[in-house]
Amino acid sequence: MVTRRRGWLRWPGLVRLGVASALVGSALACNALLDNEPRVVAPSGAEGGEAGTDAGGSAGSHGGAAGDAGSPSQGGESGSTPDPCGLPTAECSDGDMDDAGSVSCGHCGSQPTRRLCTEACVWGDAVPSGDCTNEGCSPGDTEAQTVSCACGGTKQQTKLCSDACGWGAWMDTTACDLSCCTTVVYCNTQESTVASAFPGRGTWCREMTSACSEAEVYADCLAAADSVCGGIQPSLWLEYH
Repeated sequence: MVTRRRGWLRWPGLVRLGVASALVGSALACNALLDNEPRVVAPSGAEGGEAGTDAGGSAGSHGGAAGDAGSPSQGGESGSTPDPCGLPTAECSDGDMDDAGSVSCGHCGSQPTRRLCTEACVWGDAVPSGDCTNEGCSPGDTEAQTVSCACGGTKQQTKLCSDACGWGAWMDTTACDLSCCTTVVYCNTQESTVASAFPGRGTWCREMTSACSEAEVYADCLAAADSVCGGIQPSLWLEYH
């Protein structure tokens, strides 16, 4: 009984082995006929093949999508942006340099400027180029000088720089002694013995030296008439050489 039982137990294994061998033989024949790879026969290989096919297909489809993203049509759209230097709005050629007038500098001076054409073929901002020229004085500055007086001695003068960077006129800060410029002939000519000969003359001053200017003669006459006569009587008469 023991021997028969063992033999009976081995029979199903032999049957399954024979069936499996038959299936493998059929699969190999089919593969040979269909030119398939042998790995698709085994169930595990078939599942791997399906997985590989799906993965490959997915990879292939994704690859196609990536290819679409880089397709010539889209590349063409990206490359269709017009060149600004080829448009009618282009003002210049890239790298060109042009004079752009001048700007103020220093003490009311001027400085030349230039502008550079950009890569977009439009002019850039003007930038200073060169030295600052034609400057004046610095507003608020002063200068002083000493000048000789007609009757001897000296006086001091100063001048002021204006907001327009230009010097004003010399102004006296001290006065000259002008006593040599004029003399008083009559405080009031009409009260003198010569009134009938010189009608209309009041205070009469005479120039003493041509070294004095007309302004100095007039100033000295006023000062002398005020000192000698107590003031000017109408009408003032100045006699020049």
